Amino acid sequence: MSKIDKGYKTICLDLTNKKFNYIEMEFCISDKETSDFFMKITKDDKEIDLSDCKNELYILKPDGNTIKIDLTQEEPGLFYCDLKQEAKDIVGKYYCQLKVKDETTTEQIVTPSKFMYEVIDDLIKEVEKEDKLKIWFDEETGDLSISNSSFNEETGDIEIGGDK
Repeated sequence: MSKIDKGYKTICLDLTNKKFNYIEMEFCISDKETSDFFMKITKDDKEIDLSDCKNELYILKPDGNTIKIDLTQEEPGLFYCDLKQEAKDIVGKYYCQLKVKDETTTEQIVTPSKFMYEVIDDLIKEVEKEDKLKIWFDEETGDLSISNSSFNEETGDIEIGGDK
């Protein structure tokens, strides 16, 4: 019995044929723990066991940077991919390609087909941003004002500055 959960999308790629099923995947930038899918890998349209292989998903982000995710085989040719925050932290299109490297030989193959997912902006991000603390100091009057906004979640910094 397959571990594929019907609630998840499944990308199908073949190691030798430029063939895949096109599935539109879209995630909101504020999504947490919901950006996952399965990948079914075949070779010449046949099931293949890749347990002796290092399987890496390369992702090209919208800003031009790349990240690599190591994948673990769930059953022959089936991989579960749970995108971490770094793989969905910028609004835009992300392009993916799989590299399979045999650990017992020097053989390495990259899937001829790529796939894509998109991260879209959402209102939640803006609303949450408005609920953050903002402190302003007026150098001329010495007044200190505090309002909600501008807390950098990545760095933990609270923005403090003079009058705008």
